[in-house]
Amino acid sequence: FKLASLARAWIFELAGDPAGARAALQRMGQERGFEQDADRLLMKVAERIRLEFLCQNAYTEDAFSPPEQTAAKIGEILEFHDRAAAGLKEGILLDEVLKG
Repeated sequence: FKLASLARAWIFELAGDPAGARAALQRMGQERGFEQDADRLLMKVAERIRLEFLCQNAYTEDAFSPPEQTAAKIGEILEFHDRAAAGLKEGILLDEVLKG
């Protein structure tokens, strides 16, 4: 079930319908308990990669980024993941980890 829902979300994303993709993932979470904190963290990191790393606009300063800036950006996202995952291992809820 999760694989089919993820595939559906991916198709919405490829079709240029991020709202449809989010809705598919939310339905999946509500129906089958996908909303565990580790899974939610993975989705947050994937969203940050898509929005902050993969989305570049040719009409702004991020049309071209030097390798150092690119490495720094992905490093920030990975650091976020590592901090949040460490918090989850300590038993802190994801919502609390994301606030701090």
